[in-house]
Amino acid sequence: RMGARVPVRSSCSAETSARAQSLSEKGEPVTWKVEVNNHACENKQTCIDVCPTDVFEMLPTTVRHPLFWLKIKAHGGRQAVPVQEEACIGCMECVTACPELAITVEQIPHSPPT
Repeated sequence: RMGARVPVRSSCSAETSARAQSLSEKGEPVTWKVEVNNHACENKQTCIDVCPTDVFEMLPTTVRHPLFWLKIKAHGGRQAVPVQEEACIGCMECVTACPELAITVEQIPHSPPT
């Protein structure tokens, strides 16, 4: 890309933020599983720009398949990695912002203590 990247931070929408908060207010533990399809991520960094809790970092790719590796190398050789997955609040901003649809976020159900 040409020019400097200017991070654009956005907070979660009021609806998704309230949903995430209401679950935790009930006393239920809320955990989110964040996955990036490394065959689809093209280093566009939109997830980093929109994530309010800094879940992602762009790191060198671990993809070894030659066809995918060449595509990723052409896009800078880096991909989004959810390095702080535990910070995710489930707002889905990254899922919505990713032009490659490479990110999934799912709530992990917790079983009650026995």
